[in-house]
Amino acid sequence: MKQASGGGGARRQLRGRVALSLTALLAVAGCPEATGTPGDQNNGILPAGGTGGVGGSAGIGGTGAVGGSAGAAGASGNGGDSGASGTGGTGGDGGAGGSLGPLVRDESLEDAAVPLGEVLPSAAAGTWTWVDLPTAKCRDGSSAGLYVRYSDKSPNFFVYLEGGGVCLNDFFCGINPRNVNETLNAESIVAGVTGRLVVKQMPGNDGIFKQDPKNPVADWNAVYVPYCTGDIWGGNKPNATFPPGFEGLGGHTAGMHQFVGFNTTSVILGRVAATFTDAEKFLVSGSSAGGIGALLNAHRMADTYRAMGSSARGFALSDSAVPFADQYLATCTQQIWRDLWNLDPSFPSDCEGCFNADGGGIAKGMADYFKKKYPDTSQVIGGLISANDDEIIKLFYSAALPSCTPISYGVGAYQAALEDFRDNIAGKDRFATYFLPTTFHMHLWRARFYETNGTSMSIADWLGKMLNNEAVHVSP
Repeated sequence: MKQASGGGGARRQLRGRVALSLTALLAVAGCPEATGTPGDQNNGILPAGGTGGVGGSAGIGGTGAVGGSAGAAGASGNGGDSGASGTGGTGGDGGAGGSLGPLVRDESLEDAAVPLGEVLPSAAAGTWTWVDLPTAKCRDGSSAGLYVRYSDKSPNFFVYLEGGGVCLNDFFCGINPRNVNETLNAESIVAGVTGRLVVKQMPGNDGIFKQDPKNPVADWNAVYVPYCTGDIWGGNKPNATFPPGFEGLGGHTAGMHQFVGFNTTSVILGRVAATFTDAEKFLVSGSSAGGIGALLNAHRMADTYRAMGSSARGFALSDSAVPFADQYLATCTQQIWRDLWNLDPSFPSDCEGCFNADGGGIAKGMADYFKKKYPDTSQVIGGLISANDDEIIKLFYSAALPSCTPISYGVGAYQAALEDFRDNIAGKDRFATYFLPTTFHMHLWRARFYETNGTSMSIADWLGKMLNNEAVHVSP
C-alpha cells in the first residue's frame, strides 16, 4: 500500500453564513447573473499521523465482527479471551463494512474504463502530499494536480472532486477558479459574490476529511482534487471561445478557455486506480460542481476496476448538486452547457436519453442509463446530499443567459425538485438521499457532517449506511 507525505500550510476560511434574497443580490451585483456552485475547502492540511478508527477495524474490510466468535465454548476466540461475544468491532453505523462485490453490470453496454496511469508517489501514511499532473490541464492552461493521503489501515479509498462555480458567462467566469492556486468557497450567496481568492485549493480538516471515529471513511486512503476547469468536470472543448452575447463588463469571457474537465478527470482516475489496486470499496464524491462531476465519472472508475479484474464495489456521492428534471431545469440552460463546454462526449454514446434534440433530459437520461447498466435493484449506486432550499444552486440554475428563459424557483419549488429526483429519476432503492432544512451550500466537508441537522441522523451515519448498501432517505 502506498502512503503519502504531508505538505502545505493552513488555508484561509471563507464561511459567510448570511442569507441574501435574490432581489437584494441583483441590486448589489447590478446584473441578472448570480453566483455559481462554489465549493473549495476551508482549512489547510491535516496534521500528520492523525488516526481515527471506525468501530475498531470494522470499516476496513468487515473483519471487526470476527473477534471472539468462538465464545460458545469459552475458547480464546480470534484474539479475544473467552470469546467476548464478538462485539469488539461490528462496524457500527459508521463502518464502511466488508466487501460487497462489484455492481452487477449489463455487459452489453459501453465500456467506460480509463487508461491506467502512473502510480502515485509513495510516502508516509496519515499526511497529505501534493502531486502535480502535467498532462491534466486547468482552464488557463496550467497543470492540474491532486493531494493524496495514504492509509496503513485500509485498502479502500475515496476521491473528492472540489467545486467552485462554473465559467458560464462574464459574472460566473469572474469568480470561478482558473487554476489550482485560486479558490472559491461559499455556503451562501453573500460569500459567493465576494469571488475567488488567490489561495491554493487544499483539503480541509473537518467533515469527510477528518480522521474521526464517527467518520465511516476515516481509515480509507483519501484523494482530494482541486477544481480548475470551470465545466462541472465534464468539458471537452480545448481553446474554447465564448459566442456573441456572453460578453460582460469584467471581460472574463474574453480569450480562450480550456474546458477540458473530462480529460482531466480521466488522468486522475487512471492514476488513482493504478495506485489502489487492492481496494475492496471506493467512493467517488464531490461538492457543488464536483458533485455533478462525481455523478458523471463514478461509473468510469467502476469500469476501470472491472477491466483490472477487480471485484471492488464503487459508489457515487454528490453533495449540493442535483441534476434536476426538465420541469425544474430549463432545457435551454442545459443546451447552453452542452454547447459551451461540449458536454455530450462525456455521456455514454449508447445512452439513449442523453442526447435530446432540445438539449434537455440530462438528469433522466443519465439516471435511466445507470439503472440499466446496473440492473440489480438490491444494489445501491450512490447518494445525494442537499439543502432543501440551496440558494447557491437555485441562482446557478436560474441564471439569465442569452436567448434562454430560465426556471424561477418559487416557495417550495426546490424541495419539490429534490423529491422528484429522489422519487422519479434516481429511484429510492438505488440512490440514498439526505436533505437538510437550510439554504446553505456544501456539507460534506463541514462540521455539520457530524451533526443531525434537524433530521434523524448525522450525514456521517447516513454515509456509513450507504457504504453498507443501505439506501436510507433522510429529510426534515
